[in-house]
Amino acid sequence: MTSADRDELFGRDAYGVAVGDRNRGSWPTAKLANERAIAWRFVAQPIIDLNAVSNVSYQALKSKQVPETILTQIGLDLPRTFTECSFFSGSGRAHVLLRNLLVAFAALHPDIGYTQSLNDIAATALLGCGCFLPIIDERAEECAFWLFDRVANIIGLECYSDHMIGLLVAQGVLEKMLQQHLPSVLTALDTCKIHHSLITTSWVLCCFAHQFSGSILWNLWDRLITAGNVTPIYATCIALLHRAGLEGLDASSAHKCVELCHALPHTLAISDLPAFFREVDKLTLKISTSTLSSMLYETRNAVVADTQMQLSGRQMAALAKATHFTEQELRMLRSQFAAASTSLDSSPSSSSSSSARQQAAPSNLLNFETFCALVHKAAPHWSGNKEVLQTVFDVFDSDGNNYIDFREMMVGLSIMLKGSVTDKLHFIFTVFDLDQSGDITKEELKHVLGEGGLFKLIKKKHPMTLDEYIDKLFLCLDTNRDEKISETEFLQVMKQEPSLVAVFFDPNKSNTVNVSSTPSDNRSGEECCLMIVLLGSRM
Repeated sequence: MTSADRDELFGRDAYGVAVGDRNRGSWPTAKLANERAIAWRFVAQPIIDLNAVSNVSYQALKSKQVPETILTQIGLDLPRTFTECSFFSGSGRAHVLLRNLLVAFAALHPDIGYTQSLNDIAATALLGCGCFLPIIDERAEECAFWLFDRVANIIGLECYSDHMIGLLVAQGVLEKMLQQHLPSVLTALDTCKIHHSLITTSWVLCCFAHQFSGSILWNLWDRLITAGNVTPIYATCIALLHRAGLEGLDASSAHKCVELCHALPHTLAISDLPAFFREVDKLTLKISTSTLSSMLYETRNAVVADTQMQLSGRQMAALAKATHFTEQELRMLRSQFAAASTSLDSSPSSSSSSSARQQAAPSNLLNFETFCALVHKAAPHWSGNKEVLQTVFDVFDSDGNNYIDFREMMVGLSIMLKGSVTDKLHFIFTVFDLDQSGDITKEELKHVLGEGGLFKLIKKKHPMTLDEYIDKLFLCLDTNRDEKISETEFLQVMKQEPSLVAVFFDPNKSNTVNVSSTPSDNRSGEECCLMIVLLGSRM
């Protein structure tokens, strides 16, 4: 077969490079394959250089130890990869290269490790970089790895994690795009009682590496790599579904619908390429980068919130056991938590800042600004001291991700409402020890009480200056007179004089509160401060 014959059979892509159709077991001339390899390696080189600055080396990554379970799974998938391709079915070298890429990826992303579909992406990167050629330069394997990693990142690494949040996000974003650009297909799928994810999931996960072949695959991957975002994949999904002709199907056609859609990628002929990719490019242009970013952000927030709020019966029982709330109480508190976080997150005051702490919180999560808004709504005398509220927020935010989820809120509340006297007092001490040094100073008490904050209420019962008031507290609590209050001193005195809790937290109930009891009609001040975070939207 001449070079011209191959061009006619395989077609030329947008860059004038013809690449063999692996399904037909044929390959293009070394010259044409090398042209594509040069173009792809040109894209990979800046990625290699950037990682070199950070001392991240492919050679080092592929030599790292990874868990035996990952090596076993990789070993099982090597002979299953592109079995119709002579390079992978008949070459031990191909399996060595593919294993190297997958091991290096697992070492670079230990939280992901390895999962199926990554082998298809890695194999496509090896082919595109010309690693199947009889003579290749030593950089081809390295370039293939960094392109493989780039594509996996473009799709979203979370698509390949255990919880697969990224895949749920991708399905949600694609559904929004179908609603916008191809609502008739969604209507047809709904009629057949089929969700599009049944069809499109495998398309997205392996970037069509398992569905397309030859020039069709290379055309798509060229667009994906150069765009640097997932839009070409979504556009290809929409363009394919547009060709399906699903209109007119009814509920009894579900099986036919699935078979038709799964066969779509394989029905594309080389003669269809120009028209098909014109449609893909047109859709890609319609989906701007800002629109895609917004869709991804909003959809991910919704998916994360839904995942965190969906507690199974076993999880609910475990949380009840850990927090000492009943399951009935947890269900009630969960709905109130969701209502409180959602109502305040949508308010103008909670979305006007650009700092990480002040970004709009995802649904069913509290960020610091939403937390402060709830406190202000229920207990204004607390809301003026952001430093104290920040400490309270950080105590609840046990994983340090700048959000309080439902589980974190329940664990924190359980300490204050159901915990022992020591647990409660430890929490109080932590809030007042602003620098977490292990001691409370007079300066920290000034910050916490504040002339215009809590002390404003205290003065109504105790007419004195802030400094005089703090001196009196120190006389009670600083037993060794070293001008600071240790946690040991704090616990000892507070257990002996439980009414002092009210001095700190609720001056209007001074001398009436006992930290060891929590009657519903006489909640201590610190309990009120925490409960309003949960119930603030109703108060």
